[in-house]
Amino acid sequence: MRVSSTYLTAIMTRSFERNSGKISKIIEQQSTGKRVNLPSDDPIASSQLVNLQRENSALKQFQSNISRLQTSLSQQETVVAAINQQTDAIIDDLLSAANASHSRADMGSFAHSIDGKIESVIAALNQKNEDNHALFGGTLSDKQPIVFDAKTQQYRYQGNDQTRETTVANGINIKENTLMSGVFSKAGNDLAVLNQLTALSNKMKNSKIVPSSYLAELQSAHEMMLQASKKLGATFTDLGGRQNRLSMLAEAHTDIATSNSQAMDALANSNPAQASTDLNLYKMSIQASGMTYMKISQLSLFNYMS
Repeated sequence: MRVSSTYLTAIMTRSFERNSGKISKIIEQQSTGKRVNLPSDDPIASSQLVNLQRENSALKQFQSNISRLQTSLSQQETVVAAINQQTDAIIDDLLSAANASHSRADMGSFAHSIDGKIESVIAALNQKNEDNHALFGGTLSDKQPIVFDAKTQQYRYQGNDQTRETTVANGINIKENTLMSGVFSKAGNDLAVLNQLTALSNKMKNSKIVPSSYLAELQSAHEMMLQASKKLGATFTDLGGRQNRLSMLAEAHTDIATSNSQAMDALANSNPAQASTDLNLYKMSIQASGMTYMKISQLSLFNYMS
């Protein structure tokens, strides 16, 4: 079979172009350090890379949500700790005051001490975050949760008992707010404990009222505050549990993201030693093809006529 010089030239040209393209691709890989620079370089690896990048993007958002929620829960825990401290102090005052030997002046002093602590509790319950949103107003965080009604002389809760949740993993949501009005409720009446305590304090400050007439109320208030303290303890446990869960999820996300990054490096990064070897092979192939072409192109029928 006779191969024309034109056909041979075309074959060699395509071979040169193909090998030159391979060399250019390897040089690009060496320059970028990436084996996959375009989807066409490795369609399967490119698809895997897209999936891993998408997963890491979701993990990054989850980590951001976790960080924000951890900050919020930590702030809530600090405020609850302050409320618990004031509650314990009120319990001590009530226990000390529940003694028939105290004078009316003594009771007035206890009452003023209790009033100050109630005000501290109310101030803490009205605490806001850095975005100026109430921490303990349920989902109605744009207004002050607790106000004092001058007509009824009672504190009134104007938040709600609804919760907000933040997505921290696929299919996992964690409650981001803490409901506190129930801590001082009685028989479903929000803030009933603080209102009864305020009414009792007013009696204690009234020098016309004999202390012995409200000793039973002091004991009842003491019991109510003990119950409130137990509820605060349960709130602490809940806050701690949520924060521990967030910490574990954050660690898991970090481990997965690290594993994904390593997998992406393995898929996308080039092997310098392999790239150098391949580059030399393609160069040698071009040189060999060129020499072969030159020798073949110099041949003619006259080489065989002698």
